[in-house]
Amino acid sequence: METALSHQGRLLLLSPFDSHVRRPRAQLAGQRTRLVVALADKVLIAHAEPGGKLEALARESLAAGKQVLTLAVDANANLVSLGATVVAPADIKRYL
Repeated sequence: METALSHQGRLLLLSPFDSHVRRPRAQLAGQRTRLVVALADKVLIAHAEPGGKLEALARESLAAGKQVLTLAVDANANLVSLGATVVAPADIKRYL
């Protein structure tokens, strides 16, 4: 989509917020993140604390059939146990 729009000299901006929202707070930022994930085929989560918001997002993404990618480090064992695909930093571009 980006390439097609770029070649046409157009840009598409999507926002789940009203025009008066300038700086989204934590709750609104979560809504924004869920919109981005809903539009994505794959999700890259570099690190998520066990039991944290990003781990919950990974769980939701996987349940929705999204491929979740994460970095190959011991600290991401929680994501791997959920079903995330481990990638080396040098290989990320190949997956996206």
